[in-house]
Amino acid sequence: TLRIFGHDPQTSLDLTRRRIGVVAHEPYLYEGLTVAENLRLFCSLYGGIRDDWDAMMRESGLAPRAGQLVRHLSRGWVQRAAVARALLPRPDLLVLDEPFTGLDAAGAAWLRGRMAHHLGRGGSIVVTTHRVDELDGLQIRVARLHNGALHAQ
Repeated sequence: TLRIFGHDPQTSLDLTRRRIGVVAHEPYLYEGLTVAENLRLFCSLYGGIRDDWDAMMRESGLAPRAGQLVRHLSRGWVQRAAVARALLPRPDLLVLDEPFTGLDAAGAAWLRGRMAHHLGRGGSIVVTTHRVDELDGLQIRVARLHNGALHAQ
């Protein structure tokens, strides 16, 4: 049985959806929209205001690419935009699948900083990664899975 914030997500999807930010292998961005259009759209879907997406554009380093279509961005810039999208609703829980994929050193540092900030404000993060060293500097617990079973914690 899965419970998220005490609720069954099958029956209480609206109560849990806005509290979770997800970065998956797929970026869940509209390739035919610009970076700014994507973040503005997702901000409006989650009840945010312009300052939220505008501030995220600046903070993430995406501002110079605001007018570029997502389909024309490198994998690293798409990844930054996907992380920014996931952070916009100020979720309580971040679920990050290989979040450092494609990021350059500056992007990785920004992501680690955002993760530290999220943890510092009481948020939770679940990360899947093949490179635990990418999480250096974060106060985290690590669980290793091997052949589908908990191997070490």
